[in-house]
Amino acid sequence: MRLHDIFETRSLLTGCRSYKQALDGAQEARTLALKFKFPFTRPADYFAEMVKSDSHMERIRQRLLNESAEIKRSEEKRKERQNKKYGKQIQVEKQKEREQAKKGMDERIKGLKRSEPSSKTPIMGHDLTVT
Repeated sequence: MRLHDIFETRSLLTGCRSYKQALDGAQEARTLALKFKFPFTRPADYFAEMVKSDSHMERIRQRLLNESAEIKRSEEKRKERQNKKYGKQIQVEKQKEREQAKKGMDERIKGLKRSEPSSKTPIMGHDLTVT
């Protein structure tokens, strides 16, 4: 065991002993107070004086409300940025799809131009002869 660990263990034991001694003393005092009918609890209608004034408590409440509103606002901004990135990604994918569809259509048209049908039969109701 290191020296630091020994001091830490001793400190912990001392703290535990002090706690147990205080708890035992409080329990003994409570039994004696009950035995001699000494009042040691507050009456039910007892109102303690507030440590902080109402105006100070209002400032604290307002600060807490402002903090929660700021957290909510930052969460909304984060979600908005995330949605914007996602929207941009979808936009890029759609653009690529359009370009591929256009390339495919160009290839089909070039293929039709090269093959140039010998008979001038319309395909699907359209005459595709190229002159």
